[in-house]
This record gives sequence, structure tokens and C-alpha cells, in this order.
Amino acid sequence: MITRAWVVLALIGTAVPLAAGDKQPPGKLEAKRFEKEVKVRVEMDYLLYLPKGYESGDKKWPLVLFLHGGGETGTDLEKVKIHGPPKMVAAGTEFPFILVSPQTRRFGWDPTTLHALLDEVTATYRVNKDQVYVTGMSMGGMGTWALAASKPDRFAAIVPICGGGNPADAKKLKDLPIRIFQGGKDPIVRPQTAEAMLKALKDAGAKDVDLKVYPDAGHDSWTQTYDDPKVFEWLLAQKRVAAPGEKEPKPATEKAPAPPKGFDARRDGIDRGKTETVEYESKAVGAKRAAVVYTPPGYTKDTKYPVLYLLHGIGDDETGWTKKGAADVILDNLNADKSVAPMIVVMPNGRAAKDVTVQTPWEKQFPAFEAFEGDLLGDLIPFIEKHYSVKAGRESRALAGLSMGGGQSLNFGLKNLDTFAWVGGFSSAPNTKAVGELIKDPTDATKKLRLLWVSCGDRDGLMKVSRAFHDALEEKKVPHVWQIDAGGHDWTVWKTDLYQLAPHLFR
Repeated sequence: MITRAWVVLALIGTAVPLAAGDKQPPGKLEAKRFEKEVKVRVEMDYLLYLPKGYESGDKKWPLVLFLHGGGETGTDLEKVKIHGPPKMVAAGTEFPFILVSPQTRRFGWDPTTLHALLDEVTATYRVNKDQVYVTGMSMGGMGTWALAASKPDRFAAIVPICGGGNPADAKKLKDLPIRIFQGGKDPIVRPQTAEAMLKALKDAGAKDVDLKVYPDAGHDSWTQTYDDPKVFEWLLAQKRVAAPGEKEPKPATEKAPAPPKGFDARRDGIDRGKTETVEYESKAVGAKRAAVVYTPPGYTKDTKYPVLYLLHGIGDDETGWTKKGAADVILDNLNADKSVAPMIVVMPNGRAAKDVTVQTPWEKQFPAFEAFEGDLLGDLIPFIEKHYSVKAGRESRALAGLSMGGGQSLNFGLKNLDTFAWVGGFSSAPNTKAVGELIKDPTDATKKLRLLWVSCGDRDGLMKVSRAFHDALEEKKVPHVWQIDAGGHDWTVWKTDLYQLAPHLFR
């Protein structure tokens, strides 16, 4: 598959002007510092290979990033197929990983652009972030070293081939599993270059690094390397050690930090998503029902998107999250900052009954909220997946909500982990069922859940509901996020929860 990634990066600096009345003395060199925020658009063509079996199931796959050599530089992607894994795929080889093979238009590889490409691919495809690898040959070998040094905790292992690394980067790379390959008769990148890098790594304390020299090989040591299946077997056996708290967020012991000022304010000069109201036929209710649907900036039918189903409280309907909660504005801002995976957000009416509305006495609304489970699973989700470009599978579905909708999300989500992998309850109401009723097998639930989020305001009169739910999860040893926000049972808290939850989804 041939594709292209465009990414806008913000480069931030600090402007230090002269104080009022200061003048530049003539005839002298004065130290100054210039800083200005600018936006840079980067783009890169690349070949994408998805392994056999990718389309079925929810499995997350390893990813190998291949960096070509100087001879393949340019704008013709066919050149990238001349050597290495792309050549092997073109010849019919099947790999058990996602292969990303970009092409640089000029000599050298830019780590910033490559990280932007990886961000794009990992947000779009089912990538196991603990199995991301880099390999490259010649100029691509140099690029492999530089990319890994720029962000070593992103990668599980690297395989640089006949490409010189910088010994000064050894301390940054010492914890990475590394296999270096080199031709003994290479006239371009001499064996001494690889040996110097090996020594620097070992001197820095590297434990899992090795160099293999092919005695009779020239600069083309990549052919022997990539032809050896043991190289890929070793690569795929390596797993990244995630930063503390990255894989399984620990329960909070303090109040959550406040979001930045203006996180829920409409910004100028950014791309915006589209919000529309749709009607769908509900067999569960026996009537047409409405839902508000948000599609992210740049939404296209050529891309498959995960979906967050976001539920309101008892005082609202399908419009609550946009009219009061600024959900579309918050998501636009997060998308502009590249802080979230592009996703569709569906905001339905959580009352599954013909004649029950916001004005209906609360005690008469409860059965309609309970009945929404059938409408959600049997009618709304199939409608959304038929009419929008949606990624199928449980790992591409999240369910979260506030107050009454928080209880619905915990009740329906944990009860249907074959449908949802991401579940969140904000300030959940007393309709929330006991953990013991929802989670019969903690081991199975832990295995299936990608994220379970429980939060509440510190001045919320319903704090006891969320606190009891958190305590029960702790007792059953079910990993989850427990977040205490500053505020009561109000939109200040719920907007904060959406802002802080969304970046964790579908990653």
C-alpha cells in the first residue's frame, strides 16, 4: 500500500527582547536569543504492508520501520523496493508484522518527521506499542541510530546495518537491545566504525548489544542480514519496557491536575470536526431516535476510525455534551494538538422509551435508562457502523459517560467486554451496579480491558458511589484509573474528565 502522511508540528521557542530603552551598542557582539512559535508541515511518502490476518480480529501487531539507503532517495517509491524487507514483500514474503517503509527526498533522515510518521501510523492502525522496531541499511543504518537516540523509550529494539552511529549517543541507547551488522570488506562504512560504536555502548553499560561482521561482504551486508530469518525472530522476541504508569495507570493518590486554561474554548486557525444530528430506527424502542455524531477534522471514508460512545446525565439528552459540555470544541483542540487518536464520538439519548424526556419525573426515567443497553447494542452501534467509516472490533469501541450516563457506561461496558475494551464513568450516579455483579471473573476482565476509568469531583455529593466502586476494584485487583477532580457534580468536572480521558483512548 502506498500512502502519504502529512503532519503539522509546532516548534516553540522563547523570545527575549531588549528592555524598554535598551539600545544595541555599536561595534560589539551581543549575545541574544530568538524564539518564536511556528508551524511546520511535514510530509512523507511510504509503503505500508499489513500482515495476513490483520483485517480479522482485534489483535495489535508489531511494527517494523525500515529506512532505506542513499541510493533509494527521491520521489519514486518503487526504488524503496530495491533492497531489504520491501523487496522481500514484493517478491511474496509474508511477515508477521506491520512494515512501514518511508522514502526521504534528500540525503539523511529527519527524526522529527519519522516520529510524526510513527504517530500517524500508530494512531491509524492496530500497533502494539511495546513492539516497535527500527532497522535500516547504509544511510538508513545511520538514520536508525539517530532515530533511536532521539527517543529511545519508544522502541523495543533496533537493527542498524552498515551505518555509522554516534558514540556520543551511547548513554541514551544503552538500555536498548541492539544487533549491529557489518561487512568486513566494506569500503564505505568501515568495520572500525561499527566496532567503535560497540565499544562505546559497552562502556556505557549496555547489556544486550552485539556486532556481527560478515568477513567477505562489502557494503552490501544487508542482503545476508535480511535473508536470515533468525534476525526477524530475534527482533520480534524483544519487548519494550514501558515507562512507569504508561501501560497500566495506577490509582491516583492526589487530586488530578487542572487542565490548561482555554482547553474548552473555541480556537481560531485550527481544523474543525463536523457535528451532526442523525436519526436511526430503534427496534428496541419501536421508534426513530436521535444521536449527535462528531467526526474528527479531515474525516474521510478512506480511513477507518474508532468510536467513543459518550453518554449524558439525567438532566440532559443527546445535545448535552455539545451544548453544555463543549465536547466538540474540546476534541477539536485535542486533535489540533495531536493529543488524541482521531475518533468518531457518538452522543445518544440515553433514555430508551417513546414518551420519556428530560421533563419526565426522574423516578419514571430510571427504567428508560436501564433499557438503553438493548438500544445501544442492537440498534445504535449497527447504525453507526453502517453509515460511518468505522473500525470494527471491541478494541475500537469505548463507552463513557457522566452521572446517570456514568452508571450506564460502567454497567453496560463491564457487562459487555466483548463489545467494549475502554470504559469510563464520570461522577457515576446510584444506578451504578456493584463491582461484584458486573465483574464475575477479575482475571478475564483485566485481560480484556484496555482502560477502566473512574473519576469524581472532590465536592460531589455522590462521591461515595465512585469511591465504593474504586475500593471494590482495588479489592479484586482490577487495574483502573481512579481520578479525583476539583469540583462538584457539574460540567466543570465532566469537561475535565473528557479532556483527560480522550488522549488515553485507542492508543
